[in-house]
Amino acid sequence: MDQSEQNIQQKHSTPKCTSCGMVNPWKVGPILRPIDWVIGLILLFFFGSGLIYLLVVFVIRSNPNNREKICPNCGARNMWTFVY
Repeated sequence: MDQSEQNIQQKHSTPKCTSCGMVNPWKVGPILRPIDWVIGLILLFFFGSGLIYLLVVFVIRSNPNNREKICPNCGARNMWTFVY
């Protein structure tokens, strides 16, 4: 068995936190973050397109794979979880 086959076999489906090293399933962030609401309101007041922005963000982030991941132990946020 060569090195590449060993690396494939060693990968786990559960991500490892790069901050605290905990190996657990991560929590998924909210669909609309507070910054999205702020940007939506600014666009609504100045350009009238805030609702369109919120709708587009809602559609994109409705897929859990497109949201940030949050470590349940230390609260570190990471868009891309590292599979070890």
